[in-house]
Order: sequence, then C-alpha cells, then structure tokens
Amino acid sequence: MPAPPPADPFDAPEVPLDAIARYRPTLSDGHRVRCRGTVTHATADVVFLQHGDRAVRVGLAPGKGGDRPAAGDVVEAAGFVDMSRLIGGLFFAVCRRVGTGSPPEPVRLSETELFAPHGHFRRTQQPTFMGLNDSRLIRCRAVVAEPLPAYPKALAVTLGNREGPQAELVFENPITPETERRLLRDTEIDVDCILQIDLVASPLAVIVRGHPMTGQVRLLVRRPEDIVIVRSPPWWTPRRLAVASGGLV
Repeated sequence: MPAPPPADPFDAPEVPLDAIARYRPTLSDGHRVRCRGTVTHATADVVFLQHGDRAVRVGLAPGKGGDRPAAGDVVEAAGFVDMSRLIGGLFFAVCRRVGTGSPPEPVRLSETELFAPHGHFRRTQQPTFMGLNDSRLIRCRAVVAEPLPAYPKALAVTLGNREGPQAELVFENPITPETERRLLRDTEIDVDCILQIDLVASPLAVIVRGHPMTGQVRLLVRRPEDIVIVRSPPWWTPRRLAVASGGLV
C-alpha cells in the first residue's frame, strides 16, 4: 500500500526543475512535489521559476498561495504536476520565500533554436528546444504581423523575420502610447518575454510518445520597456506604391 502524502506541502520530495519541465506521455502519481528556483515573473495566480536554463510555470492555489514572491526572489513551490500542455508545470501550489537576489537575465534565442529538434529526445523524452525553453525568460527578434488592435492585449507576430513561425505577443501590462504608435505592421522588434507554448499530441497513439507537435506559442511581455523597436516598416508599402502608380498614370 503506498505511503500517504505528507501533511505539510513543503515536506513533499524535492525534484529539480528539469525533472518537471519535460514532456511525459503518462500522468504523475497524484502526489505533490517540491521545487526551488528564482522568480522571473509573478502575478496574483502564476509564478514563473527558473534555475539555470530550465524553468517551470507554477499555478498558485486560490487564496492559499503562501508568500506572494517578486522577481528575483528565490522560492520553494509545492504543488501537483500539471501535464495539460504536455510540458510539466505545477498547479494548486503554495510558495515560500527562502532568499532574494536579482532575476536571471534573458537569454537570446533565434527562431531556429526555438524550433529545432532536440538530438537527445529518445533518451530524455524532451522533444524540442521549444519544449525545453518553455516558461524561460528569453530575448528574441520578432516582426509585427498585423495592425495593433484598438485595445491591445495581444498582438500577432512572426519570429525572426516576416516568414518565420507565428506567435502571439501577450501584454501583461498596458503598453505605453509611444510604443503603441510605433507597433505598426512589419515593425521589427526585440522583446524580452516569458516563453509559453503548448505541445499537441499526435492523434495516432503509436507516435504520441515520439512526436508531439508545437501548438500555440505565446510571448508574455512583463512590462512596456521589454519591447525595443529595432526597425520601423518602410514607408513605401504595397498600397502606397499602388496609389502612387495610379496617380502617375
């Protein structure tokens, strides 16, 4: 008969972040686990923890989240393993602060590094660089793919260049009016963000274990200054060229 879970959540066994944040086709045993990391971003209900080059998304228990950490805090989180996105995270978790410092610096990753296959997949069950970098604080180049909505909370972009993979820029806080005026279609930007992806299992059970696919990709922008305009779009758009040509004719 299995041993009962400990009464104190922080008596749960401690596991490293990379043991949680990996693709697993099977569910956990239903018991809490405990992990430790530095906070890169925190909201009222979610904390992102990072240690080295691994990170985990931690969903806090409503009204029972314990300490409300800030970026740079070192915390322990105890919660249940969440595999709903096929990449491990924690949910219904509680946190306690065990130290403080500076949050990790964002690491620049290209769209090739984000989407390239991982050579050790069959041994580690970690399918892609994208999966490995989920919930990590990164810096990447993106191009605005559509006009900014009237009340911007999210914006479609492509990673790397205009023909790159699609992603969604999600604003945690309102962007500044100056940035809003400059985020035109085809604007090239550098963005510091929390990478969030969903893996999608293949419908064929025989290859679910070997080839999950990348689903939705979100870039969570923590604050307005995390967006830097690299290059504004050219003034001569196809529409303006057509109008000018018509005028000349």
